[in-house]
Amino acid sequence: MHSVLLTVSNLRSIFGDPNAIPGHPHTGVAYLSSFLKSKGVQVDLYDERMDGADKLPELLKKNYDLIGITAFSYSLGNVYALVDRIKSLTKAPVVMGGPHVSVSKLQVLKDTHVDMCVKNEGEYTVLELLDVLKSPKPDFSQVKGLLWRKGSENIENPDRALIANIDDLPYPDYDSFGIERFPCYQAKSIPFITQRGCPYKCNFCSVPVSMGSGFRARTPENTVAEMEHWYNKGWRHFQINDDVFNLHPERVIAICKLIVEKKLEVTWELYNGMRVNAVNEELLDWMKKAGCRLISYGCESGSPRLLKIIKKGLTREMVTKAVALTHQAGIPCSVNFIVGHPTETYEDALESLKFARSLPASFINFYNDTPYPGTELMEWVKLNATILHPNYLTDMSYNSREPIYVTPEFPKEERMKILEQGRNLYEWSVLRYRLGHLVGTFAYYMSRIPFINKWGRSFVTNTQLGHTIFSKFSEKFGGMVWVR
Repeated sequence: MHSVLLTVSNLRSIFGDPNAIPGHPHTGVAYLSSFLKSKGVQVDLYDERMDGADKLPELLKKNYDLIGITAFSYSLGNVYALVDRIKSLTKAPVVMGGPHVSVSKLQVLKDTHVDMCVKNEGEYTVLELLDVLKSPKPDFSQVKGLLWRKGSENIENPDRALIANIDDLPYPDYDSFGIERFPCYQAKSIPFITQRGCPYKCNFCSVPVSMGSGFRARTPENTVAEMEHWYNKGWRHFQINDDVFNLHPERVIAICKLIVEKKLEVTWELYNGMRVNAVNEELLDWMKKAGCRLISYGCESGSPRLLKIIKKGLTREMVTKAVALTHQAGIPCSVNFIVGHPTETYEDALESLKFARSLPASFINFYNDTPYPGTELMEWVKLNATILHPNYLTDMSYNSREPIYVTPEFPKEERMKILEQGRNLYEWSVLRYRLGHLVGTFAYYMSRIPFINKWGRSFVTNTQLGHTIFSKFSEKFGGMVWVR
């Protein structure tokens, strides 16, 4: 029998906190674990964020065939440090996967001491790799999706075909993480995925690079069957983290009808965003009936010119209509904006702020434009901008108060002004939404005091009590579960 240890490093929070308590287990690793177990592989899990440093040496006393580690671009410092620690404790091959590998590829072998990497979806590549590692004369050249070392040469094998029917995948193995330790357990709120891949070409997004541009969706029957699985275990809320949940509105309506038909008393939220160009009254009405509590829409800019440049595939009119219909349907919604697009000026950014304020959204998000490896934005930044923080993937987040790069047409001082205004709008709107108008307004003005802002954010993101209090207020006033 093959044996594997899958590891997750410390990850920074969305606010940049280096040691935040994670709201829930890592979904991608949970899927890989359940898949490997379904094929007879012995799998152990190590989550540095929850297990602490001492557990790793104990686990590595076992003779694993492979040590896996997942990598996100925004937490590379933590990932690389864990790789070095693992390498100091075991002779077993260390294999890195995750979004960062998929977009950076051979660069990862140059930057780290890992033995191999797995790009794109990892399920079948890791399974085949385990068989090859056991053979008398391992031939890594035939393992599609693998990046490996041959002496001093780094080799990238051809891509593996993406999994066409994701209904075939077993449900994610959250239980083996010790899910009862995570804030999501108390809130009975669990991460949920209904599709992979995105056909859109937004210039800042790495999803088409890491997960493919083909939209692969679970059937409504398979989707709701998993909901029933967790429902029967006592779970009542689902955080749907799809990239384009409503690409096919008729599929979403079918899911909603099944939830209603089966009388599942569940609620669910879409943090990751829906497409405004695929929203209609019938869709929203069914989503409301089936328990939808929150929709996030990606707008990114209030400038028609920039919407074309970033290849968002939408117009301001589409955003206005979608938000209005959502408000009419009685579903809270947020709208996402980004500061610092290619060729953006101070006037363009002011246009985004003005447009954001005009929308009847429950709250507004403003993010720092972050060039991730493998994206069109990254290539543009290399040629046209000055990066202010070379180690931004390790040291910063999309919620950082400073811009990551600047251009002659949008210098640092002007970007700082817009980021501050955008952050103020976000904090004003989200605190009033989550905590109620009275407490939220008080919390907002108190958070203008720097040390209170720092303490409050740390209390909510780094402590179980903070998670609990904030989530309870969110459910009472916004109807929104908060577990991040």
